[in-house]
Amino acid sequence: MKVFVYTKRRRENRFKPEPTNPFAHIDSVNIEGKFHANLIGLVLDQSAQGCGLVFQSQNGFEIGEICRIKIGSYEPVQAEVRWKQKLDDSLIKVGFRFL
Repeated sequence: MKVFVYTKRRRENRFKPEPTNPFAHIDSVNIEGKFHANLIGLVLDQSAQGCGLVFQSQNGFEIGEICRIKIGSYEPVQAEVRWKQKLDDSLIKVGFRFL
């Protein structure tokens, strides 16, 4: 008899963005001091540990890059780019881990 063990990939629950404000503002220049957003992304999901955002493809992110993210009414937090995935010729999905 075969036994299958299911393991959950994520350690924390994900939740959907605020329906009235599904955008994240990114400051990829200043990781300290006053927050100045220079990019805007669409929030797909988020958790206590990170989030997944969608951007236009010309917005380049490098794995390991540190930035600050402000999602909805929350205060800006530092985050690290953990992964990125090309969705099509014009969109990219990026995973961030909050620091």
